[in-house]
Amino acid sequence: MKQLFLDVETTGLWPNVCAITQIGYIYKDTSLGTTDKWNVKMRPHQDAKIEDKALEVTGETPETLATYKDPKEVADEFVRRINAMANPYDKKDKVFFIGYNVRFDEDFIRAFLKRHTQHRTKPVWFGSYFWTPSLCVMNLAAYALTAERKTLPNFKLTTVYKHMFDKDLADAHDAFADIEATIAIHNKICKIDA
Repeated sequence: MKQLFLDVETTGLWPNVCAITQIGYIYKDTSLGTTDKWNVKMRPHQDAKIEDKALEVTGETPETLATYKDPKEVADEFVRRINAMANPYDKKDKVFFIGYNVRFDEDFIRAFLKRHTQHRTKPVWFGSYFWTPSLCVMNLAAYALTAERKTLPNFKLTTVYKHMFDKDLADAHDAFADIEATIAIHNKICKIDA
C-alpha cells in the first residue's frame, strides 16, 4: 500500500489566492518497505494573499518567507517525487493521500499544482496520482474518540495529540512536525507499530 501523509503551512485559508509556504510529507510504500521524507519551505507566489493571522500561527515574517525556495522549483521537485511514487497513466497505480483535516491540504496541493505546473508539456492532475477520496485522520480520530469528544475544547491536531499521548505537540504548525503527529494518531488508532 502506498501512503503519502502530507501537511502544508500556508499564508491563509483560501487556496485560490493564498500560498503554500511549507510542505512536509512522509511517504510509505508498505509493499516495498520503503519510506521517503520531504520537508521544504517556499516563498509565496507573486500576488499571494498573506494573512496576518497565518503569519502569527507559523511564526513567519514576510522577510523570512522571501528567503525561501522559488515555488515553481518546489513544484517541479514535488512532481518529480510523486512521479516516483505512482505512474499517472496507470489507473491502478495510485497513492493514498492522508492528512489531518485533509481537505485543507488537498485543496492547497491541487491549487499549487495548477498554479505552478502550467509551464510543463503534460498537465499534472492530482487525481492521476492519488486515490479518491483522500483519507482524513481527523475523521478517524473523531470516530475513535466519540465517547470522549465532549471533554475536548476543540478538535485541532494539537488538542487531539495532547489528549491521546498526554504531551504537547512540539513545533506545532510546522508542517513536518504536524505530519509526524498525524501519523502517530493514525497509527495509535489503527494499532500500527511504527
